[in-house]
Amino acid sequence: MRFVIVFFFLISYIGCSQSLKEIYDKSIEAYAQQNYTQFKELNIEALKIHPSQPTFLLNLARAHALTNEPQEAYKLLHKLISWNVGIDLNKEKDLEEIWNDKKSATRLRASITTYTAPVAQSNPYFEVSSAYHLEDLALLGNNFFLTDIRKGKVLRYNIQKNHVEEWCDLSAAAMAILVDESQKRLWVSSAMLPQYYKYKSEEDNKGKIYEIDAVTGNVITEIILSEKAVVGSMVMHKNEKIYATNSLSPEILIVNTKSKKEEARIEVKGAFNLQGITMDSNTDKIYIADYIKGIVQVDLLNLQDQVWLTSNDYLLKGIDGLNFVNANTLIAIQNNTTPKKVIQIRHSSGNVNEIKLLDNALDHKGEPTNGKYYKNLGLFYIANSAWPAYDKAFILMPNETENQVIRLIKDF
Repeated sequence: MRFVIVFFFLISYIGCSQSLKEIYDKSIEAYAQQNYTQFKELNIEALKIHPSQPTFLLNLARAHALTNEPQEAYKLLHKLISWNVGIDLNKEKDLEEIWNDKKSATRLRASITTYTAPVAQSNPYFEVSSAYHLEDLALLGNNFFLTDIRKGKVLRYNIQKNHVEEWCDLSAAAMAILVDESQKRLWVSSAMLPQYYKYKSEEDNKGKIYEIDAVTGNVITEIILSEKAVVGSMVMHKNEKIYATNSLSPEILIVNTKSKKEEARIEVKGAFNLQGITMDSNTDKIYIADYIKGIVQVDLLNLQDQVWLTSNDYLLKGIDGLNFVNANTLIAIQNNTTPKKVIQIRHSSGNVNEIKLLDNALDHKGEPTNGKYYKNLGLFYIANSAWPAYDKAFILMPNETENQVIRLIKDF
């Protein structure tokens, strides 16, 4: 049993919840004493705190196998495979019974094949030079506006002319972008990140939100966030408030677009690392992707009403971009998975009913990040953002860079 390897997945959570580390230690002791019933119970307890933690999921699968519950073990292995086909499960001694069962082994290998195979429901729409590191995009009229991490630019791509230009300069990495309801303003977040070519350590993670004239590119307002924040995704509610995710702390930032001030910070209970945010068509709910845990639905009339989507078959980890399609459908961009993918999520009453692969294992060096869904057009998304292309000193490595590709998925 290779606890040393699986413990790597757990180490990043110790600071978030010491109780998880305590439960883990007790579970390892129970395993060493061959008390497999207690080993199972402790992993179940841990998963109540953190339902998507891979170490506990794998150890619970082992526990089920060791307590003569092979079908329960099989279900958990299938779920882990949906997230990472690279986990070498068939060499685990405790799981030999699962792999020796022809029916279970055949199904697991079929799942590995499914999640490994390339799927391309999208097509390339346009490209941007590898000199940039794209993060988010928004469409307004005949122009796409794209944010650039490396140079702190907002780029403008004219569809008719097939031309990209540097349109607006910010003083840090440009991140999330949205168009307001008037179609006259763009709102862009920025943060001082080490990937930014003029990085200043004394301003590390200092966050801002800019209001920009959509015609001229002139900055109208610069809102300095009250505390350090990396805003990776934003939505606008009735042209009055921006709801934004802070990846530094599990909280929603609320910015008043009339007063041009940060209004509040709301904790997302049980969250770890917030990324994508999207709003339903009735503008009364938001959905937020937690990179570590999954997806949470938040009621805007009562921000403490927070419901996590649950799935028995699929691990909703590593989601960056998130888009609302209709009352029962979301599109998620997963880049902390093996392989990276774009998925369609069908859900109801807090339960995930179906997952469909839209794009999977595409031949790009970078990773998919964010995009926007437009009802009559489809999903435009950045397919190969340059996050993996930096060395330890945060210098872009020429051999790892490529033109940034925006892809379009039309049909769902």
